Amino acid sequence: MKLFAIAAAAYWACLQFVYPGYFHPLYPHHDDFYFPPGLSFDGHSLWEKLQWPRPLGFLVMEALGKFGLKGYLSVLVVITIANAALTIALARRIFGKPISWFLALAYCVLLFAHPDFYMNYLHDAFGTLSYFYLILAMHAWYSYRESGSPRYIVGCVILMLLVASTKETYFVSALVFWAAQTFLCRGGQRRAGAVLFGASLAFFAAGVAANAYSMKTFLHVNIDASSAYHVSLEPAAVTRAFFFYTQHLLHPAALALILSGIAMLYQNREKMIMAAALMVAGICALAT
Repeated sequence: MKLFAIAAAAYWACLQFVYPGYFHPLYPHHDDFYFPPGLSFDGHSLWEKLQWPRPLGFLVMEALGKFGLKGYLSVLVVITIANAALTIALARRIFGKPISWFLALAYCVLLFAHPDFYMNYLHDAFGTLSYFYLILAMHAWYSYRESGSPRYIVGCVILMLLVASTKETYFVSALVFWAAQTFLCRGGQRRAGAVLFGASLAFFAAGVAANAYSMKTFLHVNIDASSAYHVSLEPAAVTRAFFFYTQHLLHPAALALILSGIAMLYQNREKMIMAAALMVAGICALAT
């Protein structure tokens, strides 16, 4: 609760002092924000929605939409603040070091003061939910490492299925995390990490295939380049897109925080590798 309170304070402070009067979290600034409440009354059956791309994301949006527009946005704000708190708590578990309130606050301010943040975390509700499931899966994994209880592995599998059924933004990040854990662990934990890597890969492959099938009526790779739905997989186009999103990570303050963290952990091989793996996972999330 302490970390949640720190994240909530940073969120409020950034709204008040970094972007005063520019954003109100409970008022829509895009037409898509009206979509979840509309899903609650659209008349489509559950079976139909299970055949849509990212089916779990739509089902959750339908459930949240029953709270009305402001209720739906309020829940997303709470999940976003929880995501920040859970991320700090995960860093504490991974590196085995206490995190002061000042460092936690600094991280949250860097996050919430980013110019793209207030456009994306509500507009990309599926991504917000997907990250929530992923960070819970990572916590479950560390609970397994600490206790050895197999129920946490079951929890990881279920949560990765939720991630794959909600949005694919973090699927490469998840694979980087499981690969790093498989490399670092030994014995039964290594086998469990490999199983989770394989299960996640299978879930994500199935999710991408299902999405491609569901979206084939209006999204075609080979469509004419003049179309608004044209998708270019040319190496130059993919590279430009990758660096366009990666540049958002290259904020001097954010880089200083990441690199100083890796430097502090230089003497501990496992923690340094995990710090580097998390940085790579974050870059993958930006570019996916």
